[in-house]
Amino acid sequence: MDSLPSTFRRLVARRTGRSFSEVAEVEEAPMLVPGEGEVLVKVTHAGINGGCETFRARGEHAFARNKEATSFTLGAEGAGVVAAVGPGVLNLKVGQAVTFIGGAFSEFVVAKVAMCWPVAAPTPESVALTISGTVAAAALHKVARMQSGEIVLVTAAGGATGCFAVQLAKLAGCRVVATCGGQRKAERLAALGLHRIIDHTQEARLRPLTSIVLPA
Repeated sequence: MDSLPSTFRRLVARRTGRSFSEVAEVEEAPMLVPGEGEVLVKVTHAGINGGCETFRARGEHAFARNKEATSFTLGAEGAGVVAAVGPGVLNLKVGQAVTFIGGAFSEFVVAKVAMCWPVAAPTPESVALTISGTVAAAALHKVARMQSGEIVLVTAAGGATGCFAVQLAKLAGCRVVATCGGQRKAERLAALGLHRIIDHTQEARLRPLTSIVLPA
């Protein structure tokens, strides 16, 4: 801890509001000290999780308690290097690369060991896999129990979780239909070689899936 700076910068909100941009502000804070079962992470990469940050800033859904808070940190998934470990931490060590969830819009963050995952290196790809990749895999394999040869419809496929989902479905041998909004998203999905892409900004009325004709 002696080699660390005495302060660091992070994004915080003092109240909830209509949007992330309305409430976010930069704060200079005293350096954190990890407690029991915690590690201090020097953040190198942060994910931009639009939906999550919108709900956090508004105090909606899982972040409803933010409406009563006088200050809360911003940012969801991130990656970095362990800078210090708290008492009782045995499975992580200083200098180890990890991904984590919570408070990623910061130069340093204290994270519980249960919310950290060792990785080979702190990279943008490892950050994307932490939430978006895991959600896509769990939805398809654990919840939907996807089987090869099935038709899989992925909505909001232009986002990170959607892009993971269409690729996982293709790898599983499924025929993939994706919906998105806008030409740029449709072009990006087309590069993945899907069976059918529906741009809802161009197709005013979506036909039932059973009537969509897929290429052989």
